[in-house]
Amino acid sequence: MMLGSAAVASPWVLNSAVTAAAESTADSKPAFKIIAERCINCVACVVFCPQKAIRYSGDQAYRIDPDKCVRCGTCKPYCNHHAIVDPSQPEPEVKLHALKTLDCDVCVVGGGPGTVAAVRAAQAGKKVIIVEKGPELGGCAFYAMGLFTRGSKAHLATGARDNREEAVKEIVARTKGTIDPELIRKGVFTTGPFFDWLTEFKEAQGRFNFPFASGASSSGPMGGGMALEGPVGVIGSIAGQRVGSGWVVMTTLKAACKKLGVTVLTGTRATEIGTNSKGAVSYVMAEDAGGQVRVNCKACLLSTGAFQSSMEMIREYAPLFGDMRIGHNAHGLPENTGDGMALARKAGALIDRDAARFDCLGQIPSPMSAFLDAHCKSDEMKISLQGKRFANESGMISEAVIQSLPQGVTYSISDQTLWDARNKAELERDKGKIDPYVFTAEMMDELDDLLQAPDQPLMRADTLEDLANQMGFADPRIFVATVKRYNQFCENGEDKDFSKPSDHLHAIKTPPFYAVRNMVHPHGGSCGVAINAKMEVKAAKGGVVPGLYGSGDVVTPTLGTRINILHDLTWALTGAYMASDSILEHLKTKA
Repeated sequence: MMLGSAAVASPWVLNSAVTAAAESTADSKPAFKIIAERCINCVACVVFCPQKAIRYSGDQAYRIDPDKCVRCGTCKPYCNHHAIVDPSQPEPEVKLHALKTLDCDVCVVGGGPGTVAAVRAAQAGKKVIIVEKGPELGGCAFYAMGLFTRGSKAHLATGARDNREEAVKEIVARTKGTIDPELIRKGVFTTGPFFDWLTEFKEAQGRFNFPFASGASSSGPMGGGMALEGPVGVIGSIAGQRVGSGWVVMTTLKAACKKLGVTVLTGTRATEIGTNSKGAVSYVMAEDAGGQVRVNCKACLLSTGAFQSSMEMIREYAPLFGDMRIGHNAHGLPENTGDGMALARKAGALIDRDAARFDCLGQIPSPMSAFLDAHCKSDEMKISLQGKRFANESGMISEAVIQSLPQGVTYSISDQTLWDARNKAELERDKGKIDPYVFTAEMMDELDDLLQAPDQPLMRADTLEDLANQMGFADPRIFVATVKRYNQFCENGEDKDFSKPSDHLHAIKTPPFYAVRNMVHPHGGSCGVAINAKMEVKAAKGGVVPGLYGSGDVVTPTLGTRINILHDLTWALTGAYMASDSILEHLKTKA
């Protein structure tokens, strides 16, 4: 079912007229470039470039082929980290400044999902300032694809039954008292009002549907039964797109901030949340490239995300991941360094160290190419850096097994016969599909780029010994023996080491041979800042820190994916909506 009937142009549709116009002027100016240090490996630009000019360059970053780029600009709206630049335009100059002092009612620290609270407060007539460490509003939410809404008007209009009461009972029973039932109730019952509110903005109208609604009750493809109902789809998607509901939500909120006069300080890192003599929040100290900024406020929402890009914090709070080579993706942005924990602790907040955690997506090719992913399925043999198998490749590899692997790096191994068969099968399976990880014939053009990349995400060799040498094994004989043993299992139809089903056993015999690198990829986490059902931050000495609120990955408890209640993006957005209610109530006492 489509939500709304507004004739909104889809952002996924490539404007051929604009492209043609750009081609006529491309000769006069240099091609766009990608600054590798800013590239987060989201691959959105790769998919949306109509000229197929964006290619993998190595070290989990991409480059733009100057011979193909026509400066059409189609790629730029999907890069929220200013990695794509126009060489003809100089970078903004940094101007040093003395201490700036700004005043507001509400300061939101972290301009991702926390922007929901900023917009709602501004709608209520409050003066709002957002302090965002990154170059743009959006955070990880900008690149997120999953969103669920239970009990919204649009969801119920599909014929879905309003079973929120049943869901609360099921979730409370499943969590066995580990989460405040009132927080669960508010979370479940607020996803609908949040979505109703969001779709009041014209930028969001006609942009969503419920692709899995069937007239009764619908559960999403991510599973979760009662918990994850009402999966939201984005209208106008194209095959392989890596941006979706989060992109629509955050572009809608960006536009709302502009219209409502919300002050947005990007490239600005919060360094302190200050309190007055009564322990209540009264200001936020921050710094930008030019100097310090003080934001006086009556309330503050802390929504800075987790620490998945801080190896120092990973080693402290998730030590089993401490020696891992962490892959680069949009779930772990450069600004996700756990700043919220230090900010909250200094403000007197209670930090639950046991709840602080690093979540991983598992073993995934790096870069996150659909082409590479097609060759890391259940039929390939998978080995660790020791040159040995470690699990049944057809099943889920547990986090405990991943943590036991040297550096968290593995390789998916196949021969030419399996490689060709997988290409054919994936193309047939995905034909006509619109999916973020769909495999298309055009993606096979990545082969040479990946083989030639200096970080070797893909290797090919005519002998197993040469392949072992490319993977850097000190003793290639161990790898060769592993393949020989595996091939024997394939011939006999029985895996005596890990009980891999016989229909997934494919011998590695026909050269050339291939190795695809897999790495641990981040998927959020928590900084352990404790909150109550009102999204108020608890104080270490008891009670709450007056005027301080939290939402998203910075807080605990979480209603996100790990415990399968609301899904991470849904929880972050819904939590910010819940926090805005409490903030507005708090401000009534300050009038």
